[in-house]
Amino acid sequence: MNIANAGTGATVLRFCRLQEIDLRNVYLNGNHLTGQTGVYLDGTGNYTGGTFDSDTLNGIGTGVYMTSHLSSFVVGDYSNASTFTRLHIVCPTSENNPIAGTYGVSAVNNTIVGLRNENSTIQYQADSGSSYNSVVTGGTLFTGAPVDNGSS
Repeated sequence: MNIANAGTGATVLRFCRLQEIDLRNVYLNGNHLTGQTGVYLDGTGNYTGGTFDSDTLNGIGTGVYMTSHLSSFVVGDYSNASTFTRLHIVCPTSENNPIAGTYGVSAVNNTIVGLRNENSTIQYQADSGSSYNSVVTGGTLFTGAPVDNGSS
């Protein structure tokens, strides 16, 4: 799926309150600037999650964004319980350097195995208060360690 000619606020795939997503062998291509999102998972009102296998996200400012209520949330009312295997994220660069504000994965309570994340300023960020995050790389996390705001 190609959103290279779309605006900076474009999102390739957005899932809201959807359970048991199964997304495999998908290639998403962005405009190589910040602002675009590859996969947006919103669990507000229920929960959103599933299995993501062998997916490539190229030139997208935020590879995978997972969200829900940020305060006063209902237990289980968020994007969680997803498993990502062999996920390859290449965020945009400027003069071969990561662009400020690019994220590989922003998530809560998930398992990620085989993450290869290039060029983002934040490789993986666990949401504040999250727990049970498991991140195993499939290669180098090129620009630094994950940000763990919960427990891992």
